[in-house]
Amino acid sequence: MQVTSVFQSQAEADRLNVQSRLLSDVEAPFLRGLFEGRRGLRVLDVGCHSGEKCVSRFRHAAVGQVLGLELEGEVARLAEARFGNERFHFCACDVEREDFVPWLREQMQTLGIPAFDLINLSFVLLFLREPERLLARLLPFLSEDGKILVTETDDSAAFLEPEGARLNAFLKRLALDPYAGDRSVGSRLPGMLERLGCKGELLCSALRAGPGEEARKEEIFTMFFSYFPEDAALLRAHFPGEERYREWLSWTETEYPRLKEQILSPESTISMGMAVYACGK
Repeated sequence: MQVTSVFQSQAEADRLNVQSRLLSDVEAPFLRGLFEGRRGLRVLDVGCHSGEKCVSRFRHAAVGQVLGLELEGEVARLAEARFGNERFHFCACDVEREDFVPWLREQMQTLGIPAFDLINLSFVLLFLREPERLLARLLPFLSEDGKILVTETDDSAAFLEPEGARLNAFLKRLALDPYAGDRSVGSRLPGMLERLGCKGELLCSALRAGPGEEARKEEIFTMFFSYFPEDAALLRAHFPGEERYREWLSWTETEYPRLKEQILSPESTISMGMAVYACGK
């Protein structure tokens, strides 16, 4: 899994807050159905960041224990310091480590968790070398009627109307951005789940906003677009001899503001692909 300080910036924290609000529209109905009439549920939140979203989603009375995993050790320690208690536990972990399965089993034994009723993976797989392998490793830890909730990007479902040329130019650059992960993972999720024998339910294919939804357009822009100038500047600084990143930085100063203007215009419709699946064994 790729590690970079870009994921620890305040700007990234602000984006995660916006992301959390947008995802809540999709997740809330599913979680209500899962939690209704139940008690003592166990949740594994992979990619919990600094804990805010994890706690806000899973402090429901139906949830008995939550284990949050975060790649960055400093971020995991912050989450544990701020939110750790008898219900919430946060650990640093690289889920691609070879001994991940026995490591997770040991954590579960320590916490008295026999299996998880929900495993949440939000924008995790796109940063992995072998995303399907992680799903395969996690499935045995699900309870008999447990669910995995997977949220991933699918740029093939993105469009901008009435004119999408600048969006397409942006997506071509984004596909080559090493900080942005594999933007096609969402489109490949159905195949992964089928090969693993999972029964998947599509909860969402895209986040959209049209005429009269200016506030939602602002949030979609923040979530899906606002980090690219930061990425371009970082890549240009780290690889000064790479012509591609010089061109990207120039593009962010000229075409990027025009793209933002297009997206936020009153008459526009923006759709950004986001595949959300709930699946069980």
